[in-house]
Amino acid sequence: MTHAISVRDLTKRHRHVVAVDSATFTAEPSRVTAVLGPNGSGKTSILRIVAGLDRPTTGVAHVGDRPIARHDDPAGVLGALVEGPAVHPSWRAGEHLSILAASLGLSGQRVRHVARECGVEPFGFQRGRSLSLGMRQRLGIAMAVLADPVALILDEPANGLDPEAMRWLRRLVKEKAASGRTVLFSSHLMAEVEGLADDVVILQAGRVVWSSTLEQFMRAHTVATSVVATLEPDRLSDALARAGAQVRRQSSDLVVTGIEREAVGRVAFSIGTPVTELRSVTPSLEDVYLDFVASIGAHTASPRGELTEVGA
Repeated sequence: MTHAISVRDLTKRHRHVVAVDSATFTAEPSRVTAVLGPNGSGKTSILRIVAGLDRPTTGVAHVGDRPIARHDDPAGVLGALVEGPAVHPSWRAGEHLSILAASLGLSGQRVRHVARECGVEPFGFQRGRSLSLGMRQRLGIAMAVLADPVALILDEPANGLDPEAMRWLRRLVKEKAASGRTVLFSSHLMAEVEGLADDVVILQAGRVVWSSTLEQFMRAHTVATSVVATLEPDRLSDALARAGAQVRRQSSDLVVTGIEREAVGRVAFSIGTPVTELRSVTPSLEDVYLDFVASIGAHTASPRGELTEVGA
């Protein structure tokens, strides 16, 4: 059985502060969905509501066809790590898993499997107070996946993880999605998102300002850029400008935007200018995301990513 995570017209107010404002999006099974946004944009508020840790002011957050609290086996439906792991200072790391398993009717074999899968075994006898931040994250993720849920929420899961643990996290998340599970996570680390996400939801001031596949987001907000090296930069620059490109000098090279790399080559060929190098430049997700957030200004977007004026 698979369960999508769906948020519909979700609003959360804290007195006079609107933390979430009519948010709508869906995280699909077999896919990894990243929720992005600046601090205070509403990411954790939405994850808390989906996980049943908070109630919406209006709207709904469903896992499958209902809120998580209305499922007969909520732990088997949704696993969650929200706002950091709940680690008791006196309990050993392994005891956290054993006690949680006992409360859910899970076997010791399942505890041992998850401890190995999440790398908890090497520090299983350490008490909570002595665990490093990375160890706590591994333990929190282990507790989230312990009941083998069909949907998973991870709030800043890479917090405190070293490069080796980051590789483990990427492998774990991709395996969960590949097995049909729904994975919804938040992160400020764009390199992590770029390596993990199939889909992205971007929040600004509690509102969904973009929701699409990661590929669609990058394609919609990436300007074609090429770097060309030539022995006649001034002549080629003038010809490219006439073709509608924007050109700037970068050391001895030309950086060309506004036309595709193939068009740059055709312009150079048409005027007989020799080119010693011609390559495309692909911006990082971090660059594209920051430019997009900065460009929003007094605009917002529909859940499908179509920009509209605020209040329109």
